[in-house]
Amino acid sequence: MALLNAGALLNQDLGITPVLIINSKPEKDLGSMELIDLGIGKVGDFPIKGNLVNTSKYIYQLATYYLSLRKYVPWSDFDFVVALDPEIAFMLKKLCKNKPVVMWLHGSVRVLTTMGLWPLIRAGLKRCDSIIALNESMKNEIAEIYPPAVTKTFVIHNAVTIQPLGGVHNVTVKKIVYVGRLSNREKRLERLLKSFSYFWQSHSDWKLCLVGDGPDREKLISLISELDLTGEVELAGWQENPWKYIRDTGGASFLALTSDYEGFPMVLCEALINQLPVVALNCPVGPSEIVQNGVNGLLVPFGSQEEETIQNLVKAFSSIADGVVKFNEDELPASVARYLPPSVEKQWKDFLEGIC
Repeated sequence: MALLNAGALLNQDLGITPVLIINSKPEKDLGSMELIDLGIGKVGDFPIKGNLVNTSKYIYQLATYYLSLRKYVPWSDFDFVVALDPEIAFMLKKLCKNKPVVMWLHGSVRVLTTMGLWPLIRAGLKRCDSIIALNESMKNEIAEIYPPAVTKTFVIHNAVTIQPLGGVHNVTVKKIVYVGRLSNREKRLERLLKSFSYFWQSHSDWKLCLVGDGPDREKLISLISELDLTGEVELAGWQENPWKYIRDTGGASFLALTSDYEGFPMVLCEALINQLPVVALNCPVGPSEIVQNGVNGLLVPFGSQEEETIQNLVKAFSSIADGVVKFNEDELPASVARYLPPSVEKQWKDFLEGIC
């Protein structure tokens, strides 16, 4: 969604025609963006560090990707090229030496170094011409991990483009919602379910609703049953407009995000635009720049052990449920006003003036 929003902004507002190079046919409509389909299938998305089999597989996939890029993509047709991963930025710089190559990072750089191949990541950070970070925290990580790259790093936020709906926040409805992909690897939904299980023991009139779909749906169903929460947790599935679904099913008290890592969690901004407070773990790298603790939500610290982290979440849930912490819903949208299109458009203009 963030990529589509940025593509629309570049095309409609800045007069730049974005061309998206993809590995295989997209699952969703990508709007009016021009596509080049390499037809090679997924690259990566599995643990690499410390796994020689996966490392070899990944290097082979990168080589296939590189050869496909060299064979099928007319690099002379572009004014500048954007890569979403450091490894890809390194390869693109070898393919188009005379074009600016921009690395557009969408996640924690520190997490990348624990999951991927540091030599390739470092090469990408070193060789690319510019780096776009989604927030200051991400830029700070770059400054710590590879200091030479910080001088060419620019912060451009994702734009929040949704139209707010009335009735998403309903303080009288005792319901927590999660909106997003049902993927336990980064979203840690088992942590959310366990936290809700503890919370529910003293707040048995509350419900939890998970809006979204993903690869771990069946595992979550099993865990819900194991925790004896079958009647208390709703798996709403994918919804074209999750905020409309939440509104039409009575609204919610707050949204919860319990991830191990994020990039720029748009779901927090979208919730706040809809006047819905948020509870988020202070994971790298985005929540701390969106959540103003006690103002538009609660920013929950990690514990030294997983059980302590879960109990921290339970305390946060309880503080809202028991009325210890209250929010002025009319003030919540203003807390993320800097992420609306006019502000983000200016960031893009300033950046593009420097590279074009």
